Amino acid sequence: MRHRPIATLAAVLTAALTSLAAAQQTAPDSTHLQRDMSRDQRQISADTVKRDKEIAMRDSARTTLNQDQAKTHSETLAIDSTKAQLAREEKASPRDTAAINRDKAKLEQERKQLDQDLDRSQKEKAKVEKMDKQVQKESDAAIDAHHDLNKDREKSSTPKTTEPKSSTSKSTKH
Repeated sequence: MRHRPIATLAAVLTAALTSLAAAQQTAPDSTHLQRDMSRDQRQISADTVKRDKEIAMRDSARTTLNQDQAKTHSETLAIDSTKAQLAREEKASPRDTAAINRDKAKLEQERKQLDQDLDRSQKEKAKVEKMDKQVQKESDAAIDAHHDLNKDREKSSTPKTTEPKSSTSKSTKH
């Protein structure tokens, strides 16, 4: 008779340990989710700060590019004006060779300046395009972190139910 209470006690202890093990398995999941959510929050903050910095730098570069383009446009108009002045002086009679030579030198100087400004403008344009890609990359990273955080929140708000697995099988009698 003594063997029966021990067997019953062993069965009860086994069932209790099984349910305790299942409860312990759910605890690390919630802790893990909390760590994931905290990490995602930090990542979102870092990505947002980095993206905002990249946007500010890109906007500054765009402003410089716009200024370069405006300067290039005004230099083109100045070149056109100098060309018109030179054409009038060459047609004038009597010809003023000193004025013609000054205008040719001025025209040459304006063309050199325009070429330099066009080169600088091309570099600024490439810089802005590179910054646009960087801003897009940072935005994508922030969006991915938001999605991860939302998934973690969904997981943490969905209660997990753990049902003990039954090892008994139905037997059929013939």
